[in-house]
Amino acid sequence: MKSIIAISNLIKDHQLQNVKETASDYQVVLAEDLTEDDYSHIEVLYGFDRAVVDKITATKNNQLRWLQLHTAGTNQVPDELWEEKQVTITTMSGIHATPIMETVYGYLLMFYRGLDYFYQEQSEAHWGRYRDLKSLDDKTILLYGTGHIAQKIAEVGHAMDARVWGVNTTGHDAPHFDQTYSQESVLDVLDQADVVINTLPGTNATEKLFDADFFQRVKPGIVFINIGRGQAVDEKALLEAVQSERVSHAGLDVFDTEPLPSDHPFWQEPRIFVTPHISGTVEHFADECYRIFQQNLNSYLETGQPTINVVDKEKRY
Repeated sequence: MKSIIAISNLIKDHQLQNVKETASDYQVVLAEDLTEDDYSHIEVLYGFDRAVVDKITATKNNQLRWLQLHTAGTNQVPDELWEEKQVTITTMSGIHATPIMETVYGYLLMFYRGLDYFYQEQSEAHWGRYRDLKSLDDKTILLYGTGHIAQKIAEVGHAMDARVWGVNTTGHDAPHFDQTYSQESVLDVLDQADVVINTLPGTNATEKLFDADFFQRVKPGIVFINIGRGQAVDEKALLEAVQSERVSHAGLDVFDTEPLPSDHPFWQEPRIFVTPHISGTVEHFADECYRIFQQNLNSYLETGQPTINVVDKEKRY
């Protein structure tokens, strides 16, 4: 029996046909068409489907060698796959950068230009003159993380004449950043930032990074945005920071528990804007994903290894 390339991601008919022609030595099977006998023969899985992954890992001596995630994050990957040395994991890092950047500046422009206020005023047919309007051109934006997404946000920040600083593990330079700091050295300048944006992945090192102590260190009145992972934020500490006006506004797309429970206080706080983990939604998702998968597939067929967005298993990103 031929080894299988299983596809659980959105894929167009012509893309599926291309995979079949390119990988003619393999069976190419959509996830919904897999039979129980197929799981022991899956060598490549395109897109993450927990039910499929669980059946593969439950199969003794399974053949899985490469998992191409359809996401930039890796939190959904079960521990047993991290421990399988023969399995390479790759992500879709990079395809979400533009929509996430657009969402970030949507939050910022709404908060700074009072668009939420004016929308409410319009609903009441009231000609309100909101006084507290701000611009980005003299502000300092501090980004936790300096990867693809953060670099896109930084690039656009410069177009708006903002200063852009970044935080990474060592403080090494990164494209589009005026300054970069380590997580330790940034504490010396934290009170100079006007906007703090989290783009970090979810790891043990980022768990509750933004806690009560963090919010006590920031400049009063900052805008805080989280499009990284919800687990990085101590939600109680953030709520208290907003209510005490240490944080003037918060734009949140990710949360500790998702969906966000209907009784969560974030829903009722007027200066917290909640979006349901949609900032990375890509308009042409199938095309953007396939562009990366196709290049990785070609490399895998030639060398036995994909080359784009290969995850460091120790760091899990």
